[in-house]
Amino acid sequence: SAIYDIMSILLSMHTHPSCFSAGLSQFSFIQQRLQLDIVIAIDVSSKTTGERLAQVADSISKLTRQFTFDRNDNRHVRLGIVTFAKERKLVEPDITSFDDAMRALEKVTTTTEEVAYLTRKTEDKNVTKIADYIKGSETQIITIAASDDNEVQQMLEKISSPQMSFELSDHNLIENILDSLCQANCYCPLKWHQLVLNGRRYGECFFFTKIDANWNAARSACKRIRSDSHLVHVSSEEEHEALRDLAIATHKQLDNPNPIHYHIGLSYSEELETYTWEGGANDVTFSNWDTNYPDLSKGKCVRAELKSETEVVWRNVPCSKTASKTGTVEDLTWFLSESEFKETCRKKLSACLNV
Repeated sequence: SAIYDIMSILLSMHTHPSCFSAGLSQFSFIQQRLQLDIVIAIDVSSKTTGERLAQVADSISKLTRQFTFDRNDNRHVRLGIVTFAKERKLVEPDITSFDDAMRALEKVTTTTEEVAYLTRKTEDKNVTKIADYIKGSETQIITIAASDDNEVQQMLEKISSPQMSFELSDHNLIENILDSLCQANCYCPLKWHQLVLNGRRYGECFFFTKIDANWNAARSACKRIRSDSHLVHVSSEEEHEALRDLAIATHKQLDNPNPIHYHIGLSYSEELETYTWEGGANDVTFSNWDTNYPDLSKGKCVRAELKSETEVVWRNVPCSKTASKTGTVEDLTWFLSESEFKETCRKKLSACLNV
């Protein structure tokens, strides 16, 4: 029985960053601001009925209606459509408008050829290796299965990017695909670490500067590296754990016997008589204080410190006194202007981490 029964595969390769979120909530975005290269591959083998093909065309129509194709817009989608059965066929390599996409879909018809298929017993491991290679190059793979067979869905999940395997019958299919495309459009610059939780990307990037600095100096270092970055805001247990793992991994790479402690963007405001995040936010909904902390007698600024090989806690430190073996981690906010940001997402995950 055919296991590799795919209605369509989308390969999306990001070109510029554009997605952010607030806290760890699901981020929303305006689809017309996507900036992606997308290839849609459609199964036109004999197992694809005319009804299924019509469903595929309808879904692609609804999807592409959300895109901006205008090359004069600095954020636009470049789209191509291919079909496959026994052999692949390039239907249209460079679609420049919604009408072009519709004309390309009119050329898509089923064939009498059998598609190459896989079963659990005859799985071609080269397929998953190729998929892994593609994903390793920062290209995202979205799969949409026509079959209700669990085996089909499991096989497609193996080649798709995390949380990007769907079924043609899904009620929220278009919404899910658009969300996946937004995920593909959300990434960090070279050498910056992106916040990824349970396979989902968030618009927060971290960078270790690995300098010995006090809190004030670390805050200034963030601005020197990127004017739009600042000391990190830690908003949840999940984010805290991700930063802890990053700090521990960095410490191991440095092969340094001294622990790496890192500054966070939290300090005590005498005016407000409370702790606030850098930038004035006083909604401190998450904390990870060590026993007997906070303790203002130790200082008004806050640093995350490695208490053991696997535990990181928050402690007060002087804002100006130099602390030994303290690195700097920054969290990047990509958009330089608030107005441009609002065109892309409703919410912002802003935090610069200074370690």
